[in-house]
Amino acid sequence: EDLTAFQNPARRDNTVRLDPQQMLSQFWWLLPLVLLKPLMTSFTLGGGGSGGIFAPSLFLGATLGASFGVICNLFLPDSLSANPGVYAIVGMGAVVAGTTHGTLSAILIVYEMTSDYHIILPIMIAAGLAGVLARFIDPESIYLKKLAESGYLGTINVGRCHWLRHNGNPGRWFAKKNLSGGGPMLDIGVQLLDLTWWFMGSPRPVYCLGRAFGSDAENAVEDLAVGAVTFDTGQIIHVGASWIAGWKGEIASILVGDEGGASRYPLEIYKDIAGSPTSMTPELNDVDSFQGEVNHFVDCVINDKTPIPNGVEGWNVVKMLEGIYKSSDRGRPVKID
Repeated sequence: EDLTAFQNPARRDNTVRLDPQQMLSQFWWLLPLVLLKPLMTSFTLGGGGSGGIFAPSLFLGATLGASFGVICNLFLPDSLSANPGVYAIVGMGAVVAGTTHGTLSAILIVYEMTSDYHIILPIMIAAGLAGVLARFIDPESIYLKKLAESGYLGTINVGRCHWLRHNGNPGRWFAKKNLSGGGPMLDIGVQLLDLTWWFMGSPRPVYCLGRAFGSDAENAVEDLAVGAVTFDTGQIIHVGASWIAGWKGEIASILVGDEGGASRYPLEIYKDIAGSPTSMTPELNDVDSFQGEVNHFVDCVINDKTPIPNGVEGWNVVKMLEGIYKSSDRGRPVKID
């Protein structure tokens, strides 16, 4: 009933809403859960117990979202707020996207749980921002970006990135092309493609070459996809992603310049020093990534700056993904308009 009222504002007057005292009581039992859940999950995993990050992320997102929803309901008029349960659902998608770096997966999983298309837009916005910011606003990625821009590695000619899983097909609707839109390249490969392309200065893509491998069954997605994208600057990126492949699980983002190279996973710099090839691992100060996200957002709002993940860059990433899939279907390189 509450969610239906959110979907149709005309029905809000017929919905039983919580009074401030009830909402305050909800807030005071939600707040301890927000603090205790990460602590207990850490104890479980640190002690060798079975667990993961997916279910805790859903729980943490729901409690954070609901807490934020209660605050909005307490201080904002009904016309500018929704039921706290709606905020909980959106929070689930955002935290899962931020922790797993699987933005598309987070959106579709939360949508499947609710089966409600009215809430898909706020989930897409929250999960998209969380997924991109969680990967960009961290000290190692920022360090590598500044290193590439400084010219220390020379001209970055080649980028190599992949996210490989040996046997990680999530199945269900993930494996149905009409529901998911694509397989591992669209699910996890996009994260490394986006990041590596950003390291290289976000040049304009010109041509794509791609090949997808997997079942030939109708409506099936690929198990493994690889691609190459060339840019108007003469640079090139090689990208790969798999749910099922004859190789160990591995994540890589590598930059190859004419004076040195660097990788993100792990953070490492490779360069000739005093005539000898040298591998270096920078020691970075601990940085609060969440505070970095907040500071960046506030700086963009107050000083009218363009955020790191802007709409034009997002659109170019989509065009690269489409080009890789089209090239695989057509069996030849595809020019990006």
